[in-house]
Amino acid sequence: MALRKAVLSIFAALVMAGLTQGLMSFLITVFIVLLMIWLFDRGRSPVTKFLFAVIGTNTVGVGSLTAAHLLAGTPDVLQTILPSMLIGTAMTVVYSLTRLRR
Repeated sequence: MALRKAVLSIFAALVMAGLTQGLMSFLITVFIVLLMIWLFDRGRSPVTKFLFAVIGTNTVGVGSLTAAHLLAGTPDVLQTILPSMLIGTAMTVVYSLTRLRR
């Protein structure tokens, strides 16, 4: 009986982490694209445009994901958000470089 309760508890935590990650990934994608465009346009030189978009956008994204997972009680936050962090960083770098070439 104790084993069953432990397994169900772990399963519930995993489901909650997955749902949290899925919802946050969707919301952050929409918000991040708008933020990235806005930050890029604030820069005065190509270097500041790039840095504002990449550093600012990823700081907000990682901070939001971390906070959401901590609030949800996700057991291993870094392992959970690492794929999103890597993809998000790559996306902001590619997007910013593409905008600079226009």
